[in-house]
Amino acid sequence: MPDQEIAELNQQAYLWAADGTVDRYSQSVVAGIPTAVPCRWNQVRSLTTDALNNVVVLDATAVVDRDITIGSRMQLIPVPGGPDQELHIVKKFDVTLDLKGRAAFRQVGLMRLRNE
Repeated sequence: MPDQEIAELNQQAYLWAADGTVDRYSQSVVAGIPTAVPCRWNQVRSLTTDALNNVVVLDATAVVDRDITIGSRMQLIPVPGGPDQELHIVKKFDVTLDLKGRAAFRQVGLMRLRNE
């Protein structure tokens, strides 16, 4: 039986992982080939702060099963016959360990990309 923190990851999302470098426009460079990651996507708007203490509006959050670098791109894999999904950029990443430190709850905050 999987840990409770990752038990209900029933959706899939494409992940273009950031490699930690930036281009000449100060945008993070991502891998060209996406990987499918299990997730639990929640399309809800919220306010939060980033690592530099700037206020950021998040358009979605996702619970994932791995560490994801800030600046990576994610897109929910659409169900057949469903609406197309938009590309999002990872703006926040949080890890919460359980009491014994064995299982981790990983959540990313996502902002919709407008011009990409």
